[in-house]
Amino acid sequence: SMADLQNLDTSYWLLGKAFYTEEQLQPSLSKLLWFTYRYGFPNIPSTSWTSDSGWGCMFRSGQMMIGYALLRYHNPGWHPLSKTPSGNNDLVIKYFLDDITAPLSVHQIALVAVELG
Repeated sequence: SMADLQNLDTSYWLLGKAFYTEEQLQPSLSKLLWFTYRYGFPNIPSTSWTSDSGWGCMFRSGQMMIGYALLRYHNPGWHPLSKTPSGNNDLVIKYFLDDITAPLSVHQIALVAVELG
């Protein structure tokens, strides 16, 4: 709306919706998956890497996008801006654990990247 556009300097935007205070923003923001740099995880095979600090940002961004798509898939009609909580967060998060056995872990992504050159 025009009122939203006039308040660009004093509002927060999330998925196309304006929020005017952090208190308004927090419930929707807390429904999103947030993957960030980690350290101390089991090393990625054939490396001594136990952290993705400095190189994992694209992997983590991709994980968040895939995670969001999986939440939408497992919760038809759900959206982070809706009042309804998603019911399958734990199921989706397990795909991304920092472990070689997790299908969408940084370990698996790194292994595929090495394989593809």
